[in-house]
Amino acid sequence: MKNLYIFDVSGIVYYGTTGTLSYVYKGMQVSGIKALTGRLTAALAEHADVILAFDARSFRKDLLDVYKGDRVPNRYVGSQLDLLMEMLEKAGIPCYKFDGYEADDIISWAVKEFRNSYTNTCIYSNDYDVAHNVQERVYLKPIDNKSNIVTHRNFASAVSRKDDIMFNTISAHKVFCGCTSDRVPAIKVSGGYTPVSIYRRFCRFLHENNLTTYEATSDPRIVAIFANTVGLFSDKDKQEVYKRIQIIYPANKPEDVQIKPVGLDSIDKEAYSWLLAIGKDYSAAKALGIRALNIPQDVDQHVKAIYDLVRTGAYSVDRNLEVDPSYEVDSEMMFLKEF
Repeated sequence: MKNLYIFDVSGIVYYGTTGTLSYVYKGMQVSGIKALTGRLTAALAEHADVILAFDARSFRKDLLDVYKGDRVPNRYVGSQLDLLMEMLEKAGIPCYKFDGYEADDIISWAVKEFRNSYTNTCIYSNDYDVAHNVQERVYLKPIDNKSNIVTHRNFASAVSRKDDIMFNTISAHKVFCGCTSDRVPAIKVSGGYTPVSIYRRFCRFLHENNLTTYEATSDPRIVAIFANTVGLFSDKDKQEVYKRIQIIYPANKPEDVQIKPVGLDSIDKEAYSWLLAIGKDYSAAKALGIRALNIPQDVDQHVKAIYDLVRTGAYSVDRNLEVDPSYEVDSEMMFLKEF
């Protein structure tokens, strides 16, 4: 069997865009595109299969209005994601994005459906919440290359927070202890129990009931059973736990959603090479056996048109983003470095 690589595309593009290296093409910031295509090309060259997951507006914002509320949309990231979706689809590489769902949800669906069909499954993401999916033959590889790869063997030490997190209970930990980056506060319950003490009691509950397999520790129903039977929660507290389970655990896959991994043999390498040409990634092209990098005139003009929308502020206006009066100045000052 071959390997499967699942990409948290929105996270990779954000990481590439806000990193220390800046790449532009025809004035447009393309550092995020280059960050993705470098990793994607390596997977394709290995003759592995790939799945690309994109964020959409999450239904979780309807359950908790402050959910990820401090994350300001970035027009440079958004424009690259739009261009990637267009060009990857032309190359025959599906881009999975579903209204109401996050990349985390799509990643979970893909792992559940395909984990037994591959030798190993690698999830590319800097979001440790995705470690929810880590198990035997499924591992998390951070984008920054500095953080620890998370496997089922090193889970507790690799997912390093102030509280040791038992395999595989990162979602349960978040239910009780909250998550600052997602604006999910620690739970408050009657009886004087602290969030950490509740989480520790949950871990004991798992051990006492022989619920330490991946299937059990990653199952949101086990958290609900714990809340119903352990005697720590009032009826009001239980309702809060149920709500948090909906917010934090991956959503169930809708019946009409279909996901299919693809590999090098099924893509249009010429169309894919246009993305590599935008990033002037000659080493990636060589790895796929592509000898020349050229961009058709219509694609070149399309990139220029997207850059003009970003530069003038029209891109943000069209998407109801906050409008900054200094678009032309900051876009040209931030990304002066042409390759």
